[in-house]
Amino acid sequence: MKEKVNKWMKWVVASVVLVVLVAGVLIGTLSKKDKGVDLIVTADGIAVEKGKYCLIEYKTSIKDAVVRFRIKDTAIAEESDGNILGKTVGETELVITARYKSMVYEKRVAVVVIEKNGEPSVDPNPEKPDPDNNDDDENKTDPKPPVEEMKVTLHKVFGCEVNDKTIEVTVGKLAEFQILTDELYSNSEVESNSEKLTVKESEDTQRLIMLKASEVGEYEITLKFDNKAISYTVIAKSL
Repeated sequence: MKEKVNKWMKWVVASVVLVVLVAGVLIGTLSKKDKGVDLIVTADGIAVEKGKYCLIEYKTSIKDAVVRFRIKDTAIAEESDGNILGKTVGETELVITARYKSMVYEKRVAVVVIEKNGEPSVDPNPEKPDPDNNDDDENKTDPKPPVEEMKVTLHKVFGCEVNDKTIEVTVGKLAEFQILTDELYSNSEVESNSEKLTVKESEDTQRLIMLKASEVGEYEITLKFDNKAISYTVIAKSL
């Protein structure tokens, strides 16, 4: 009888030891797994020539993380579809923000815009006026580049209806639409032909245009992109 009890006790002890070992392995595995989901972004500083684009190269520890880019000084450089455009010689900062579930990681890298290779910032041999040239300087005009029409698509956000070259809005209510285009540009602006229709670009969202009409009527806005432009008719209706 005593021998049977001893065997039973040994079996119980062995079972308890086995359970403890398995639990330890599971806890260790889960701990390692938790440590592996830390969200990290790695990226190096960027140097780009003025007037050229440079691809933003970065890596995230979690491939499904959502990544957004922001340039601190858009007068020096601009981000577009994961590329950096050098606008003015100088230095600014690129902010890379990654999000995954409840985790957020922010990486800041320097962006330096330099002069184009082989192009001095100041002309060492400026042209001197010809004293024998008697042409009337007042009649001279600098040639302007031809204005081409930009290929864009407008996407309504709220408060308006967009049809080909026409935008319909309601008097007194804010309307917003977004510009969609595959063409690259470095500068953009928007103009209205009347003080009764205010129009401006959003400072928070890229390519978002906001407009509001104070009176019923038909107006015109012009979107300009470098040496390209496109005009739209805005029809303001009453409530």
